[in-house]
Amino acid sequence: MASTIRFTKIVATLGPATEEEPEIRALLSAGCNVVRINASHGSAQWREMVYNRVRKVAADAGLHVGVLLDLAGPKIRADQLCCNPIPLEPGETVSVMRHGLPVCGKGFSTTFPDMIDDCHQGQQVLLDDGALTLRVEDKLPDRLVCRVIVGGFLRQRKGINLPQTEISSPALTEKDREDLAWGMEAGVDYVGLSFVRRPEDILQLREILDRAGSAACIVAKIEKPQAVEQIERILCVTDAIMVARGDLGVEMPVEEVPLLQKQMIRLAQQAGKPVITATQMLQSMIDAASPTRAEVSDVANSILDGTDAIMLSGETAVGAYPMQSVAMMDRVANLTEDHELEFGSHGSSYARQISESAEERPDEQCGGSGRMNLALARASMAMVEETRAAVVVVLTHSGATALAVSKQRPTVPIVAVSDCVETCRRVSLYRGVAGIHHPELIETNDLRRRVEQVLLDGKWVEPGATVVIISGQFPGKPGSADMLQVHRIR
Repeated sequence: MASTIRFTKIVATLGPATEEEPEIRALLSAGCNVVRINASHGSAQWREMVYNRVRKVAADAGLHVGVLLDLAGPKIRADQLCCNPIPLEPGETVSVMRHGLPVCGKGFSTTFPDMIDDCHQGQQVLLDDGALTLRVEDKLPDRLVCRVIVGGFLRQRKGINLPQTEISSPALTEKDREDLAWGMEAGVDYVGLSFVRRPEDILQLREILDRAGSAACIVAKIEKPQAVEQIERILCVTDAIMVARGDLGVEMPVEEVPLLQKQMIRLAQQAGKPVITATQMLQSMIDAASPTRAEVSDVANSILDGTDAIMLSGETAVGAYPMQSVAMMDRVANLTEDHELEFGSHGSSYARQISESAEERPDEQCGGSGRMNLALARASMAMVEETRAAVVVVLTHSGATALAVSKQRPTVPIVAVSDCVETCRRVSLYRGVAGIHHPELIETNDLRRRVEQVLLDGKWVEPGATVVIISGQFPGKPGSADMLQVHRIR
């Protein structure tokens, strides 16, 4: 029986519920492709411990699992409170202090003292994921005097969002730089940049990675209105994006989020970049063994929108049913993929439209090799349709050609054979791509026999199957893919 794979990738967040080796092993067995380590929580020692466990469990299972280090970013939180919690009544005033607490009246300080300088009269201050709303009435040197618009209880360390304010905080905080230094040394595959506002934020991170010689790819988290406004410029410089619907739904009207999700997925597809859809996908499974019907529809519709990956956060980090959450996503994805051509927005005509749009764009990162990858990817899809091939095999050093083929959204698996184990981990995020590490470069004169061996050993195909092979005359050289051939397995 030939091997089959789920095309949509699953990202699962580690936490207290999934920090031990047996739980990590169960997550991978249930279908997790990429593990997310959230730097907003836990100690540096904890992150190193779970990272080492992931690598060990994956190696024992013979799996290439990507690791995403999600940097905390400049998240503002309530710090000192006059009482915990503070009851906030609509219409009353409360002081947001630069330091310390007010001598009289209700008030609290924040983890970002410069917030006092950045905010202006009339702007909103949202607390606890938007559950409470304040409006700045007056601005003093040491405080903001705010009116409570939507009341409730404010507890310590709850998040603060400023949707109408241009924040002066840098994209990378000192904590981020410390976490990043560890991540580069450890060898994480992806780095998530939180609260991206402009392309320059990504370029700053890119410079640090390049200077350290790190091969980690950047995932730009889109959760600020400023990032939405500059999404096309951001896509030109990032390696991937995440539609981070949590803070995005706080900073922008929540009714706009579904349409923004569709728009960003389509733009990422046009730019040839992977996209992760995240936040509250199976939220009820933090406490319940089964999701709501609306959550299942959300997961399915994200796949039909064309997302490359779907992500679990609290469901696997602190939930009571982490493995069941991954297994549920796996089942929903498998069934939805069976009907993508019928209900999805990315059928063959859409893929051709995306390809034509991508061809018109200058490839700023890859130059001529990017256009060659696109041409080979498009041609391989025509060959798959005409020959009814079972698999597309891509011999790749960097994974760029495998990504180009993935973005054509083929209906057959893509097997990326690479001499670089880091590439095999990286492609774990690419839709429909499975990485196979082949420590020896497959030379042109031995190509078909070695490819046959790899596919049959991995039970990817049965004898007599047709496969499409993309390779290059100079194995191991990035951007050298220039050959396309059809081969029938003996």
